[in-house]
Amino acid sequence: MEGELRQLTSQIDKLVSEHRTSRDEWNARTVEYRTRRDKIGGKKRGMFDEIQRLRMIRDEGNESVKSAKKERDAGNLSVAKAKERLQELRGDDADHKPKGPNIHSLRKKLNEMEDDYETGRFGGGKKEKEAVDAMRELDRQIKKLNSIQEDDSDLSRALQARIEAIEIQEVAHQKVVEEVERAQKAHVLMLELREEVNRLTELHEEAHQAFVDSKMHADSEHRRYIVAMRIMYGIRYLFDAKEARTAGREPTRVQARVEVQDLMSKLMSGETLSTEELMGIHRDGD
Repeated sequence: MEGELRQLTSQIDKLVSEHRTSRDEWNARTVEYRTRRDKIGGKKRGMFDEIQRLRMIRDEGNESVKSAKKERDAGNLSVAKAKERLQELRGDDADHKPKGPNIHSLRKKLNEMEDDYETGRFGGGKKEKEAVDAMRELDRQIKKLNSIQEDDSDLSRALQARIEAIEIQEVAHQKVVEEVERAQKAHVLMLELREEVNRLTELHEEAHQAFVDSKMHADSEHRRYIVAMRIMYGIRYLFDAKEARTAGREPTRVQARVEVQDLMSKLMSGETLSTEELMGIHRDGD
C-alpha cells in the first residue's frame, strides 16, 4: 500500500507541474489578449473622438453653406436689378433690344464703310461723296453717344453698381463652393473612419473572445493544479502522520499541517503564492 501511494505521489507531482505550466502559459496568453483588446479599444475611442470632431465641422459647414447661399441669392438679385437699371438708362426694352442706335452697331457700320471706301467700292463721284458724308455722320453719332455716357452720372453709377453687384455675387458663390467642399470633405472622412471603426470592432471582439477563452482555460488549469496539490498534500500527510507517530513529533506536525492548510486555502481562493510559500508545502512533506 505504501509503495502504491509513493508511486501515486510521483504521478500527482507530475500533474502538479503540468497543470502549473499550462496555467502559467494560459495566463500569459490572457495578458496578451487583454493588452491587444485594450489597445484596439483605445484606437476606437480615439476614432470616435475624431468622428465627433468631423461631424461638428460638417454640420458647421452645412450651416455656412445655407448662409452663403442666401448671400449669393441676394447678390444675384442685386445683379439683376443693376442690369435692369442699365437697360432703362440705355433705352432697352423688355427684350433687351435698343430703341435707338447704340455705339456698338454704329461703330460696326462705320468700320464696314471705311473698308469699302479703302477698297474703292464706291467708285468715286457722287456715291463716294455720299459715303464720306455718311461716315462723318456715323462718327459724329458715336462721339455724341460716348459723350452722353461719360457725362450721364446715372448711367455711370448704374455701371458701377452692376460691377460691384457682380463682384459681391462672385465672392458669395465662391464662399458657397468652399463651404460645400469643406463639409463634404469632413463627411467623406467620417465615412472612412466609420469603416475603420467597424473593422476594429471585429478585431476587438475577436481579441475579447480570445481573452475570455484563455482566462477560462487558465482558471480551469488552476483548479486542476489546486486539486493535484491537495491530493499531493493528503498523501504526504499520511506519510508524515506515520513518521510523526513513530518519532513522537505529532504536535509539531499538526502545527505544520495547520500552516499548510492556510497556504492551501489561499490557493483555493485564487491567490498566487510566492515561491517560498509553495516550497513550504513541499518541504512539509520532506
